[in-house]
Amino acid sequence: MNGSVFGANTISVRPCGAAPEAGMHRPALLQEPLMPAGDVPLERLPVAHPTPAGPSSSFGAESTTPLRTLLACAVFQPEMQQYLQGVVTYVLSRQWKDLFAIYAFRLQPLPYCSNQLIERITCSHPAPLGVQVLFAFSLLAGAAAVARVAAAYELLWPRLRAVPAMAGMCVGWSFGDVSVELLAQLAGGVGANFLFVACETLIGAAVLAGASVARWA
Repeated sequence: MNGSVFGANTISVRPCGAAPEAGMHRPALLQEPLMPAGDVPLERLPVAHPTPAGPSSSFGAESTTPLRTLLACAVFQPEMQQYLQGVVTYVLSRQWKDLFAIYAFRLQPLPYCSNQLIERITCSHPAPLGVQVLFAFSLLAGAAAVARVAAAYELLWPRLRAVPAMAGMCVGWSFGDVSVELLAQLAGGVGANFLFVACETLIGAAVLAGASVARWA
């Protein structure tokens, strides 16, 4: 029989599930308190003082910490960063396209224009279809050159990785203007417009599939 002695009390240890032996007694409780109450005067015991509530209290800091943590986790998540980068690329690509097509070459009417006499900005007519097609292909060539330069220096400046996508969106906006002008000249009904857009979608999908095959070949 094994045992440990603490003062005058003996604690016997037996295997789990074994029957108690004859004469074995249960462990006795501690007979003396851990700290006698008479050793420490009551006036020397620590007293907890309430913390005043206010803007700088710990309660306010703890209440704002989860919100700040949630916002930080949401902003710095890879998916959220990718989404924000896509939004910025979309907006900037449209602004660059409008800068060239509207303000530089006057291919499209100015925004918020009107032919009313009380308006200060009069609307001009869109450029002919051939001019818009020429502009779209010229922008395609320029965007390809810019994307190539950005890809060459993206290891040195990682922020340049968004430039090819932005340049491609600029080209897409310009070809969208060509499509709108072509639809205006055809002057077809809803069915004809739907058929035209469906054909454009199929042509675009075929071009993308051909480019993917050529890249992996």
